[in-house]
Amino acid sequence: MIIVDTDFLSSFSKIGRLDLVFRLFECRSLVVPRAVLEEIRGTDFFRSYLGRVVFSDGDVTRKKDLLIVPLLLN
Repeated sequence: MIIVDTDFLSSFSKIGRLDLVFRLFECRSLVVPRAVLEEIRGTDFFRSYLGRVVFSDGDVTRKKDLLIVPLLLN
């Protein structure tokens, strides 16, 4: 399980390479604390990824976390 914070997520998202995170860690999803989601919700990069990822709370153990599951990454 890979848990990401705002700086980490926004850095890769801003350069359009969130796919590198999934490749590097060989994972199919990232855990994003809801607080991080609230911080990035209004940003341009977040809006640009809305159609390419799915946010889910199905496989997380803590209610304050969400998963990011890629649909169409670079």
